[in-house]
Amino acid sequence: MTDEQIILTVKQAQAGDVKSLARLYERYAQDMVWLAYSICLDKDLAEDIAQETFVQVCLKLVSLKRPDRFVGWLSTICRHLAIDTIRRRQIKTVNLAEANELAASVTNPDNEVVHKAIAGLPRMCREIVVLFYFHSMTYEELSNCLGISIHAVKGRLCRARKKLKAFLILDF
Repeated sequence: MTDEQIILTVKQAQAGDVKSLARLYERYAQDMVWLAYSICLDKDLAEDIAQETFVQVCLKLVSLKRPDRFVGWLSTICRHLAIDTIRRRQIKTVNLAEANELAASVTNPDNEVVHKAIAGLPRMCREIVVLFYFHSMTYEELSNCLGISIHAVKGRLCRARKKLKAFLILDF
């Protein structure tokens, strides 16, 4: 969808068009799963959070004043739900088996070490790494999804890479 199509679809959904809401869900559901996963590192929980995100969207979409900011608004809802869920459940450990399953594209034989390093990153860095490397989002997509500038995306990704490098060098 182009930006104009997204804005039009959001406006139609705000007017009560269920098909438009379904199109938004189809377009962004997987992105929200990945965003939630980047925070909680649990596939099933991430899917639940993405579902809850769209429940909140259904309840609050009429209050969105700027349809052009839908993606950032959606991402903010997802991020807050993921953080709140983690706090409520007090998730302390990473399920490395699920991380390996989702990150099958990583061919490094030391997947467990890589995933431990990713899990050890601060949340904002972890989001960028998971979405960039495992979900193959571009800088522009990351910018829209996280509601930050492309410059900020590049900066966070650079910091995350440095932290990963430091962790991986110390681990070997």
